[in-house]
Amino acid sequence: MKMSESIKNLAKKLSKAQGEMETVKFDSENKFYGSKFASLAAIMEVLRPVLFSNNLALVQGTSIDPEQEAVKVETMIIDGETGEYISETLNMKIHKNTPAGIASAITYCRRYSVSAMLCLATSEDDDAEMATERKETNSQNKQQKSISSFVPDDKNPKKKIPKLKKNNRVKSSNERVNKIKQICSISKEMGQTPSQMKSYIGRLLDLNKPIENSDDLSDDEIQDILNALTELHEDVRKKVA
Repeated sequence: MKMSESIKNLAKKLSKAQGEMETVKFDSENKFYGSKFASLAAIMEVLRPVLFSNNLALVQGTSIDPEQEAVKVETMIIDGETGEYISETLNMKIHKNTPAGIASAITYCRRYSVSAMLCLATSEDDDAEMATERKETNSQNKQQKSISSFVPDDKNPKKKIPKLKKNNRVKSSNERVNKIKQICSISKEMGQTPSQMKSYIGRLLDLNKPIENSDDLSDDEIQDILNALTELHEDVRKKVA
């Protein structure tokens, strides 16, 4: 973290401001995991009046590193009277190099940067479930190992990724959510972890890198992924049976 030579006055104001901040509402949902989180708009709705009343400014600058294919967001909190400041930079890989993909990465960085700097709870605590691979029971473990041995992944490059069949398009947001849930369910049944699922979907779409969020996928791509996973799942079940 970077900071001015002194943050004495800033620290006092920031401490007071944090005591005045209300709980941020979880107004959005991660469709892949069913977890709720606070959007950037919801966070700013809580922060703006409190920062203003304490003469504090929040500044977030963004840039793109084309060589690393990453976005950088520097978040700075400044004392409007003394000029004292603290700042931190967060980098994130761009998983889909499109305007929408880049915008999504920037928003994600902005949201998590400001949440971390002001110690805001902006997503559900999953008790490290996403970062933990739990041990299955013996029967579950054997079944998943049997199934996953037929699933293409980075350790099994010789196994072919199925061609995407473009049909039965998604036509509504509700249907989109249901399709995403089906993708997650099929992936889990085949023994894939969330990270393996993201990597596999990235390969299906010829991205050569994992996808990060369902928001980066079009309705057509979601349907194509579901078609491919369903076909693969049926083939795998026949081989395991």
